[in-house]
Amino acid sequence: MINQYEFKSIIQRVSLSPTAHNTQPFRWGLNNNIIKMTIDSKRKLPIADPSDHDLWISAGCIGLGLKIELNDRGLKVSDIKIEEDGITYVVSEESELNHEMRDLSASVEKRYCHRDIYKKKTSFDKNDLSVLDSKNSSFIKDSKVIKKIAKAHDKSTYFFLKKEEYFKELCMWLRLRQKSENYHWDGINLCSMGFNFLEKFFAKYVMSPKVFSFLKMISLGEVITAEASKVATSSGLMAIHIDTEASNLEAGEVFYKKWLEMTALGYTGSPLSTLIDHPKYNKKCREWFNIPSNHKLINILKVGPTDLLNQPKRCRLPIEKIIED
Repeated sequence: MINQYEFKSIIQRVSLSPTAHNTQPFRWGLNNNIIKMTIDSKRKLPIADPSDHDLWISAGCIGLGLKIELNDRGLKVSDIKIEEDGITYVVSEESELNHEMRDLSASVEKRYCHRDIYKKKTSFDKNDLSVLDSKNSSFIKDSKVIKKIAKAHDKSTYFFLKKEEYFKELCMWLRLRQKSENYHWDGINLCSMGFNFLEKFFAKYVMSPKVFSFLKMISLGEVITAEASKVATSSGLMAIHIDTEASNLEAGEVFYKKWLEMTALGYTGSPLSTLIDHPKYNKKCREWFNIPSNHKLINILKVGPTDLLNQPKRCRLPIEKIIED
């Protein structure tokens, strides 16, 4: 049904789906009409994600990415088996094209993570809001509330960054030197962080465990890592949520779907994940976004216009490294 050449093409696009810290912890194999996605345990985040919550959210994003690619080829996932080391997808032919999946497919390459400032604001019309404010998402565009949430994001981020083990793990995935072998492959590099020339220069030295420990000691750690001014340039913030009974796989599908829908409207964004991870700010965000009591927060995206001129180069592992024989 799927030959190896087509399989590589499918997985190449599936790999564009988002993963936490861009670790890309999934490997792929094909056996007739069965696709096996295996988790690479070396690419887990044991400090930032000890329960594998974010890992399975990422797996949900990947799962939607696979469904989108198969739909483009007249195929579908007819059965899913979740295993300890990954997921098995049974593929079969689909007699009818899923037009919603087809629409999402058009945004796969256009989606990217915009961590920089937004150079211009966008006014949202009613049609936009019908997508950005829906059953599984709540949207805020009040600039005063955005600034309040931006400051809360700085607080929640520094709460984790000041923990030595957390910071060391993050540094493993930061690509701060362009000569690094993995600079264009995985993790978060200088280009994707949206740093200007001076920020890139200082990041190489500031974001090292020894220097950062010193900055914490002299009470400059939170100042150096603050991003509130960047978040405040957003046109809006979108909280993505789902029924509390839903699995993390389902939550990942919803998260990626909302991001692709946002992309289709000409917007981009980046996750404010620490707001979700911090219990105090998670509770506050539920109030700010008026999240239903029977829903759990998946993530919050800052939202603004796509800037094609400053779009960072996408970092992904070579296909040879993610497909197993």
